[in-house]
Amino acid sequence: MDIRSLGYVGVEGPNPRDWLPFAVQVCGLTPSPLVPGQDPSETGPEAGTSKDGTVFFKMDGRQWRLAVHPEEKSGLRYLGFEIASPGAFETALTELQGHGIAVTPGTPEECVMRGVRRMAHFADPAGNRIELFFSATSDRPFESPPGISSFVTGALGMGHVGMLVPDLEAGLHFYLDVLGFEESDYFEIGPGMAMHFLRCNARHHTVAVGRVGDFKALHHILLEVQNIDDVGQVHDRATAASIPISTQIGRHANDLMISFYMNSPFGFDIEIGCDGILVDEDWVPQKLIQPDIWGHAGLSAEVDGDD
Repeated sequence: MDIRSLGYVGVEGPNPRDWLPFAVQVCGLTPSPLVPGQDPSETGPEAGTSKDGTVFFKMDGRQWRLAVHPEEKSGLRYLGFEIASPGAFETALTELQGHGIAVTPGTPEECVMRGVRRMAHFADPAGNRIELFFSATSDRPFESPPGISSFVTGALGMGHVGMLVPDLEAGLHFYLDVLGFEESDYFEIGPGMAMHFLRCNARHHTVAVGRVGDFKALHHILLEVQNIDDVGQVHDRATAASIPISTQIGRHANDLMISFYMNSPFGFDIEIGCDGILVDEDWVPQKLIQPDIWGHAGLSAEVDGDD
């Protein structure tokens, strides 16, 4: 299956507008000037906000990369993986059906609200909604209100997600054997517990799948910036805004990312990092003994949220 990148992420929870000061003034994203489905001649209720209360954020030239939907409980709503072409999209749907996976085509209205030409969705073994799409909408260049130089996106996608699942074997089979991801490395946490790091492009991992118990949860979303100064300045803004820092600055042993983690308004973490390595077809998966080279005090698989 020719998945190229993580194109977008949708999360949900109470009061999506709580994300505006966090995502914009702390993380450095910007509200989408024109949200999906909005008539350019119309004025929306608030910058980046659709009529149903969903808030959309930009981090590059795409119309949006992160959507925050209103819902009573907090957690992951969907992951959108980008397919390169119409032909590859049809091939992917055929492959999914061959694996016995029920696939639902996106309605024209759903495609408009994603800002894509075509989309289809299905569920992973943990019940997370997975969307495949092609031909996303791009609009104006990205400008970060607090001055992030730029986010690392493009062919690498918008970043990565870390997810906890109740059945690790089923999750790995799905992402590796069905969706066609490749394993970069993994480390064991304890009996029956581990984290596996999976890639679909040169980014070391686009999806991290792990198990620490019989539950599912979104653990974190990574947003990669260009340099350590961007990381430090986001850390300063988070501290000034009294955002809880769940994991202090450190360097991971697998992708060599220098990063820190902070609590989002919905409880799961946002990781801000830089200097992640790129891998190619010569990369050999390995088992790690220590997840970090230095720092990252406080990093754990615990999640605050409703999943």
